[in-house]
Amino acid sequence: EESFTVKTSGSGQGQVSNGAVSDTSNIGGGRDTTPAKDPITVTDPTTKPGDKEAVFSDIKVDNWAKTYIEYLYDIKYISGYDDGTFRPDQSVSREEFLKMLLNAASVDTTDATTTFGDITADDWCYSVVAAAERDGIINGDNGNFGKGRSITREDMCTMVARAAEKYNINLKTQYSADLFD
Repeated sequence: EESFTVKTSGSGQGQVSNGAVSDTSNIGGGRDTTPAKDPITVTDPTTKPGDKEAVFSDIKVDNWAKTYIEYLYDIKYISGYDDGTFRPDQSVSREEFLKMLLNAASVDTTDATTTFGDITADDWCYSVVAAAERDGIINGDNGNFGKGRSITREDMCTMVARAAEKYNINLKTQYSADLFD
């Protein structure tokens, strides 16, 4: 028989065992065992009751950027890692930033090829890097893209400025924080 302690919203604690909830706080002088009407679900600590299921397992409910991260995921600008994580404290690689940038600009990445020596057809980022090279967003360095390297602010600014020019993106547009209310 498996059981575990549950802290309730009141001052007491309870035990859950085989579908029954037991009040062990001795309120009212006794132990009340009431069969559960419905199965009890233990939720992931990254979600609040009533919230949708957590998008990424490593983004906690109280993460200051949770709303923005999940918004960008919902509109397919970001996708996270295969293991279901976002890795919020990890640096962004050049290819990760490039993917976000091209997704945001709705760039078609099909049928592009790359000449960079450090990018192969088996790389997850092949089509993104190839499209960015095709469109003049990136030039590389000594025949390589720089796969796996963290992106610098200098490189981000250059890529954004080139993408804005190539894809006719008005960077002067003011976006409202109301988008996330």
